[in-house]
Amino acid sequence: MRPYLTAIFVLCLCAVGWGQGMPAEDCPRFQLRGPAGIVQDGKVEPWFVRWLDSTEDLRLGYKWTVAGAAEFVSGQGTPVAEVKVFARSNNTVSIEITGLPAGCLSTAAETVAIDPSPVAEKLAEFTGALTRIPKSHLEWVLMAMRKNPGSQLFVVVSGGASNPTRSLRSKRSVLERDLFSEFEVTPSVTIVEHLGRNDDKVVIWLVPPGAAPPNH
Repeated sequence: MRPYLTAIFVLCLCAVGWGQGMPAEDCPRFQLRGPAGIVQDGKVEPWFVRWLDSTEDLRLGYKWTVAGAAEFVSGQGTPVAEVKVFARSNNTVSIEITGLPAGCLSTAAETVAIDPSPVAEKLAEFTGALTRIPKSHLEWVLMAMRKNPGSQLFVVVSGGASNPTRSLRSKRSVLERDLFSEFEVTPSVTIVEHLGRNDDKVVIWLVPPGAAPPNH
């Protein structure tokens, strides 16, 4: 009697094991892919489902959700979604796939953190006739350039109302004499002259690599 009872016991265990879920080889595999490389703040980026196995016999549905700073743009119900991402918080994109065999993995999520984009920084502003750049301002500009290697100086100059052309020429001469002479190696400098504005100003901006010039 013992061999007979043992055989029944083993067969029952095998039946329970098969009934617990779908074998892994019967489940189509997929990956959730997001943007690669540097991601810009506020840009719309694609996310997509990449199938590693055939799904031609399945009727699949796709439900996208986003969390954190991410904003859904388009692609609901399709394997490709467009999502706008932001640097103020993490951006999480999730996918739920319907129509897969029971027991198969049907969800995935990916989180992307974005470094804030560099921005231009105003270093100094002068109004009126400019005969020299104060030493304290020169030191501030020099320190900012040393702390931000590879940055550029962006100088916006406008003339005075009475004689704007002469005023612009005078300001440029002062900049070349006082500012550029302080650098061992002359930095990359862009000078923008405004003939029509005539508010008699000089504004010096630091523009780090990757930052947009100021909206002058």
